[in-house]
Amino acid sequence: MAHLRARRSVKVASRFTINLPEHGLGETRGVHGARASKNGAATRTVAVPGTDLIWSGRRGGAPRTAGARRPARPRPVLALREGKHYPGLFASDDERAYARALEQLRRGSSSEALGLLDGALGSATEDEATAAHLVIAITQYQAGELPAATAHLERVVGAQGGLDGDPLIERYELPAGYREFDVPIRGLDVPGGTVGLGPVFLLVSAYDALGRTKEAVGVMQKLVSHEELHAVPPFVLIILCELYQALEDWDEIMYLVGHAETAGTDDAALILRSYEARARPYTVRPRTVQGTIPK
Repeated sequence: MAHLRARRSVKVASRFTINLPEHGLGETRGVHGARASKNGAATRTVAVPGTDLIWSGRRGGAPRTAGARRPARPRPVLALREGKHYPGLFASDDERAYARALEQLRRGSSSEALGLLDGALGSATEDEATAAHLVIAITQYQAGELPAATAHLERVVGAQGGLDGDPLIERYELPAGYREFDVPIRGLDVPGGTVGLGPVFLLVSAYDALGRTKEAVGVMQKLVSHEELHAVPPFVLIILCELYQALEDWDEIMYLVGHAETAGTDDAALILRSYEARARPYTVRPRTVQGTIPK
């Protein structure tokens, strides 16, 4: 026995299809990977390519009969691939470029990443521009391109809000070796990277390696100029002493150590007192006898 079956969809255009289900008229529109569907009950499903974002919701529809149980309201579903972060639906073009640049760095394509980050430097949002400057600076620092890295680090360290709570730095997973790593300052290995004082130490290291030690000292002095010395982390004082020693600025070492908390016997206190011991012969004036000229 033959059966008559109605066609359930009619393709009207390349991106628009009319669905003919038993319970009402529906439609589907969009391209491959990004489609929005609607049926007679006004249930919508939207999938956005590249973001793994899927949203399903219900609006309107036929009136419910008395006593019918109202179903739970569907909630947006966000599916992210494990260990990676993608920009949100309403992210700016500069944020999307930043996210793509990090992915290129994870793949080892630093030139592609730098090209993407260069486009984000002019962002109207300070956070986006600062994050781009920092990632460029670390990439160039690790490649030994210190003059170029210094120019970007100056922008980061001089930014009004700094990097404390920076949304892009916190939101996106950084490639290995970017969030924290050691940097050399004279004979010291100090913590660099994107967190805490890392960008400051990167700039100090780059300045000193380029022979701009006085500028390196100026950056470090800003960390102690507005605080009591006893409240300054010991390794900050040690870095300053090391730089003062390179400049043979013995008076500054004596002042710094003399006003710091060095009465303890921990390693930091002993190291600071050793700098003071080296500086003392150069700062103590020899006693003179009346009628003689000191040599």
